[in-house]
Amino acid sequence: MERVGLLEPKLQVKRWTPEEVCRWMADVRKVGGIPMFKTKYAGVRFSKDGEYCVLAIGWGARGKAKSVWFCGVPEEVIKDMEEKPADFLRVLKMCPLEIRKEIEEAPPPL
Repeated sequence: MERVGLLEPKLQVKRWTPEEVCRWMADVRKVGGIPMFKTKYAGVRFSKDGEYCVLAIGWGARGKAKSVWFCGVPEEVIKDMEEKPADFLRVLKMCPLEIRKEIEEAPPPL
């Protein structure tokens, strides 16, 4: 079922790669936001063209943190996010060291 774009049609759609996700998280943290991930709505997983997607929400930071769609998310990542809170600190583990340090040294959330 196609759900991507129905809720937030103006959001950018990006490919899920560790580098892309980590770069987005660093950008959100730099402006004082908190990265959050949503895998489904009303019990239905987000998908596009047969691939799983997540809604990556840049929460807070007085509107400076941008939200995006990430598509092509591996099923094991989706399951992990659904079984445990989709805490960005867990996703942080897959980030390259230089980006991880950037995220960890970001200012506290606004």
